[in-house]
Amino acid sequence: MYRLCAILLIIIGILFVSPVAKADAAVVKPVYAVELTAIVVPVHIENRSYIADTGPPTGKPGADRHWFTKRYISWLFARSQKGKPYIWGGTGPQGYDCSGLVYTSYGKVHLWFGRSTYDMLASGKLISESERHAHRGDLVFFNDGQHVEFFVGHWKSLWTYGAAIPGTDVGFHKQGYVWWYQIAFYRVKGSLKRIYRK
Repeated sequence: MYRLCAILLIIIGILFVSPVAKADAAVVKPVYAVELTAIVVPVHIENRSYIADTGPPTGKPGADRHWFTKRYISWLFARSQKGKPYIWGGTGPQGYDCSGLVYTSYGKVHLWFGRSTYDMLASGKLISESERHAHRGDLVFFNDGQHVEFFVGHWKSLWTYGAAIPGTDVGFHKQGYVWWYQIAFYRVKGSLKRIYRK
């Protein structure tokens, strides 16, 4: 009886488990300087940013779901580009580089502050802030301005969103690598202005 059960378990394992294991083994994921991880952003981060970025220009934040900050609308556009490839010099729609995604996303709400990371930092249109005050859709610059991504939140580590490096796709990134240093947080001037969207 025990032998029959063991044989049945082996057959079930061959029929159902092996194809999955083979399929997983066939997908070889390269390792990059950034950990490219598909995540579900923690609820407290999502709620904090959503409440801060909705509601009419006057009155209680979050009270009217048809008013959104330009920052939030820019974030939603960037988020809709998830999965598109990193393309050097790309500003969409086929693909983006790091500053190209930021440039196009904020351009959707008519906020222009340069095309390259260095132009953005020199534009005078970025307001420095601490990580504690940053909200989803604000910007994070790395390595003396060599790289930029959208701030997502901090949950055990800093999470950002953007186009990382060649060979990767637009998506969420968990930071924490020693070579991603000198991190600076900025809010775009005018990004808290609220506009009506149905």
